Amino acid sequence: MNFAADYYFSGEEACGTKISPSQQAGDDLSISELEVGKIYSYCVRAVAEHYMDPPFALSPEDRLLTSSLSTCDAHKILFEAKVNGLVTTEPNAGSLPIEDVLIEWELLGADNTTVLSCDGCSGQERTSEGGSFHIKIKADDEFLYNKNDNEIALRYKLSKSTFTTDDNGEPKEIKHVFLCNEGREECNSEGGDVTYISHLNFVKSLHIYDDTSVPFSGRIIHDGTRSFDAPDGCPIVEAEVCLMHNSTSGAEEQLVCVESDRNGEYVAPVVIGSLVQGVKVSYYQHDFEKDSSNGFNYDEGIRIEADKLYIGHDFVDVTKSRLFVEGKQYFSQSEL
Repeated sequence: MNFAADYYFSGEEACGTKISPSQQAGDDLSISELEVGKIYSYCVRAVAEHYMDPPFALSPEDRLLTSSLSTCDAHKILFEAKVNGLVTTEPNAGSLPIEDVLIEWELLGADNTTVLSCDGCSGQERTSEGGSFHIKIKADDEFLYNKNDNEIALRYKLSKSTFTTDDNGEPKEIKHVFLCNEGREECNSEGGDVTYISHLNFVKSLHIYDDTSVPFSGRIIHDGTRSFDAPDGCPIVEAEVCLMHNSTSGAEEQLVCVESDRNGEYVAPVVIGSLVQGVKVSYYQHDFEKDSSNGFNYDEGIRIEADKLYIGHDFVDVTKSRLFVEGKQYFSQSEL
């Protein structure tokens, strides 16, 4: 069986002309429906009205050759597919691309557990500067034979580490957390996640979110309560602290909210890539302002990066109450 239809080409020169035939149905595997795993022959031959005289020109036989013999090459149909992926922060964190994420992938058998061990059944990729990656599959395994219309399980696992320092200046490793299924659930960092591909499908796509967070911390105290005996001031317990940012429409949205502890301290896990454009502190109907030591400009926005520390975001309660004190006047006997 020919791998493609015959071509008829008339060259301008006797030899050495490059032949560029147009595409035929036989070249498009999605049209020809050649079965995965089978071997087909691709044959070509030169054709002309007078290709050459018969080998024995002086022979009484009057023959005229109109073509050359066929030259054929055997070709096995492999299972081919492609997965196009993108790793970014979540939309409310700016949809920033995440580069250098390692993606390890492998094709699975009928039980969606057994790993196919053929050449081309597994591999690894890394995201580009723009956060994209492409898994190109060209595999030859008996399980894939005749699976033209079947969906095959592909398991993939993502990993990335960023190194920074802690509050004490010691090195610290941050292992990134990823969200799969369009951000609806956390990816399985140990066992991996599964998607399904089919033969000759080159448009399968994955969009994965990096949900890695870093601590954003500070302290909430009563204004004017710092003294020599209490340099840290009096804490406000269970004050709600919300980190804010402005959406693309201009509306103010919450990134994350936490409460201060018994020491007035709070630690908010904020996703890398987020832009903090405000900090709101709520405690009943009290009013809060930045502490004098807090020199951060929230109006300009603070972009959260993995290798930086975000500490010292302190606020003070400036609510004032009028205090009335009743007293009695006492006179001594001598004053009467």
